[in-house]
Amino acid sequence: MYTPLRLWLLLATIESVALCAPSPQQEPSPLDLPPSKPYQSVLPSLKSHPPKVSNGTSSGHSAPAAPPKSSSVSSAKTSPTGSSAAIPYRNTTSTGIISSATASPKASMAPPFKVPDNFPGNDEWYRPPAGFGKEKTGALLKYRKTPKAISLDNKSALKMKEAWQLMYRTQNTVGEPESSVVTVLVPYNATRSNVFAYHWFSDSTYQDCSPSLGMQVGTRTDNTYTQKQTGILVSALAQGWHVVVPDDGGPHAIFGNSKYLGYSILDSLKVVVNSTEIVGLDPDPIVTTYGYSGGAMSGTFAMEMQPTYAPDLKIAGAALGGLLPNMTFVMTHMHYVANRSAYGPPLIAGFAKEYANLTNWLDENLAPEHAEEFRKVYTQCYDANWDLFSKRPTTEYLKRGIDSLEDAIPVSVFNNSGNLGQNGSPKVPLYIYETVGDDASPVNFTDAIITKYCKEGANIEYERNPIRITHSEEMVAGLPGAMRWLQDRHEGKDIVTGCRNSTETTFSKDAKKQGHLVTGILGTLFAYFGFTIGPDYWIAPFTMFWP
Repeated sequence: MYTPLRLWLLLATIESVALCAPSPQQEPSPLDLPPSKPYQSVLPSLKSHPPKVSNGTSSGHSAPAAPPKSSSVSSAKTSPTGSSAAIPYRNTTSTGIISSATASPKASMAPPFKVPDNFPGNDEWYRPPAGFGKEKTGALLKYRKTPKAISLDNKSALKMKEAWQLMYRTQNTVGEPESSVVTVLVPYNATRSNVFAYHWFSDSTYQDCSPSLGMQVGTRTDNTYTQKQTGILVSALAQGWHVVVPDDGGPHAIFGNSKYLGYSILDSLKVVVNSTEIVGLDPDPIVTTYGYSGGAMSGTFAMEMQPTYAPDLKIAGAALGGLLPNMTFVMTHMHYVANRSAYGPPLIAGFAKEYANLTNWLDENLAPEHAEEFRKVYTQCYDANWDLFSKRPTTEYLKRGIDSLEDAIPVSVFNNSGNLGQNGSPKVPLYIYETVGDDASPVNFTDAIITKYCKEGANIEYERNPIRITHSEEMVAGLPGAMRWLQDRHEGKDIVTGCRNSTETTFSKDAKKQGHLVTGILGTLFAYFGFTIGPDYWIAPFTMFWP
């Protein structure tokens, strides 16, 4: 069990998709994108425009620069595998589980690699009922209480009223029937009229790392880091809100694919608001969402798609931080940065699960001497991925190094399925927070996508932190303001229309005055030590410090 001091430090430094890489010192410059063009990064040649990397000590140009506007993705090279278009596919077997590896034309002498695709936790409950594809998207297929208690440390059970798992019907990238699971956490003294959706970052493409498993006591030992996100959920439960956490990657742990993630998240909210009697909600509850980094990526995809895919779904607001607007840039420029390479293999493998030509490309382009190591990505979670893949630049796993990532096939997939702005602009009010020192994705990409959204009529409160802290540190620094903004949405306060850009929002100022970060950490500590979680219960421990 964690000591109180160790847990305090752990909760105070909850990190996102990136871990403590050096803060960049570069002054960001606006990304000049013609408003007539869809938002996307143009991909430079990495040989002619090599980005510079900081060792954390230089004050010069150290962060990866935004791609020069003179470059074009059209210069991407044609892959030996042929067609360069992003072609989504799913090969469904009789069990309902996909086989995402197809035979490579140049690998006929040996059987193609078979991607493991068991049900999460080998639990047959995850098998959808026969004929589920006839149901509407967002329909409830089955439900149960979580088999085990929810935990912060993989050992101790958190004391909440109940936790449910709802299986629902959704769809994959090409619109074929799919199922997924959303976990619903219910505090004591729940308000019954508030739903807080949390976009979990599992940063893995292995189905056993999904939050429906990973939040429970006794999860995999290489999945305990991401479990610390439960501390944020405790703060929401303390408000009396129902907390919902979808397995946005579905039963196959699709990672990074915009449409798949968006469909899954939106359908999870549909099933929750239509299952009020099961989970103890009033009809037509107030719904908000929150996500950071990888969670913000999937959450923003969902908000882009909501106007067309789920126009009847009412979402009062979405708070998103540490956006990764341009996956092309992340994959081609961050693969060698200190520790960032840990995310390369999961992302490539995650995209390949939905794209046949990327699967073939990967089979042909993996370096034989590192292929076995790379393929461990299909059977391990965040902690193991971090330990293994942060030691080697992603390009070392590929036969032609960085040239491989400039092939037309990966460029097409990343551009079409990994970049924000491809699915429209959000109509849901947004609160976005970012630091100018973001070492996972340069801030000018976030500036550009917000500019695009605002020109298309979005309502955005944008906190652009001028202090040069890391991607990980900003998650904690900006969280109180985001939660304060979400409180206003749950209280039904009016939104000021339009877009506002500030170095510190009034919500962050109010949160600091009210001590939200301190009380959030204390509340999580009390929950860890066995106090019951809920509005009245949560505040009770603090009375011992009052006169």
